[in-house]
Amino acid sequence: MKSGVQSIRWLTAVILAAVVVGGIFALEYTGPGHLWIRFSLGGFLYELFWCLLAFLLFPRLRPLNIALTVFIATCLLEILQLWQNPLIQQIRETFAGKILLGNRFNVWDFPWYLTGSLAGWGLMKRIRRYGQKADQPVNM
Repeated sequence: MKSGVQSIRWLTAVILAAVVVGGIFALEYTGPGHLWIRFSLGGFLYELFWCLLAFLLFPRLRPLNIALTVFIATCLLEILQLWQNPLIQQIRETFAGKILLGNRFNVWDFPWYLTGSLAGWGLMKRIRRYGQKADQPVNM
């Protein structure tokens, strides 16, 4: 039987992989509503990704603390996009720079960051409950 932490990590990794696939889809999608999918849904998935990654690495941290930290950090990164330092601009031109730092400030990203963090918080709580159930002995 898996321990609770192992169950939490396993389930988090599976969901995180699905979020990564969804994020790549959002970045590459060119059909109807592609701007909404790329930028709005993408912001939601971005928050969810960071929440789940932190939870995977630190499953004993409180989900609320993780969600708040991710929300604050990504909001600060969004505000940082207003700063047009040449070195940071060069980093933003790379794929990793675009993904991690973004390349344009948009005030409408903040509601998606909030909803993504809230969803991450709720999902982490559910995953933690699943892990706690895995710690319970099975009665036969």
